[in-house]
Amino acid sequence: MQDKFVTPLALRFSSPTRTTKRTGSGRCYERFSLKNRTLGIRNAFLNQPVEVTAIRPQFASWLDLGPTARPNLVVRFGRGRTMPLLMRRPVQYVLV
Repeated sequence: MQDKFVTPLALRFSSPTRTTKRTGSGRCYERFSLKNRTLGIRNAFLNQPVEVTAIRPQFASWLDLGPTARPNLVVRFGRGRTMPLLMRRPVQYVLV
């Protein structure tokens, strides 16, 4: 039986020198997120280990990704309650 507090993670990584691969990470996340949404699965970014430059190599080493892979996204996903929507300004207020 799975512990109800265990949260699955998804990790996306690519070559550190290939911009097209990093762009593909965004597309991959978009498909992942949209599919999860249709299944009633929530997700949230846990990107600090990826965004903080000093932590990124340690994180990649911990994951044993090797020198040719760079972590791009860390996402947790699972079932959860619906959170309130963010307040948005009307479009006419932000267009110049």
